[in-house]
Amino acid sequence: MFRLGPYGYEYVNHIFEMAFTEKPVWQHSGRYLRESKGFAQVVLLLGKRLGILGGHHYLADGQDTPVDTFETLELSTHP
Repeated sequence: MFRLGPYGYEYVNHIFEMAFTEKPVWQHSGRYLRESKGFAQVVLLLGKRLGILGGHHYLADGQDTPVDTFETLELSTHP
């Protein structure tokens, strides 16, 4: 979710990862969720898996709608 103004946000489905450089920064991982979600809950599952549960998004007509999906993501390690 990117902040565009005091009450404006753009919801994105990008998956970010922490780059541990001299000063740690978030960078795009090149992976995406199936749909954009604001305020989803992320939970640790067995192994190296994360679960991304619910959240909400805005429809084209401006309605705020709950997201009822549960997505999983396999964590990867970089050399």
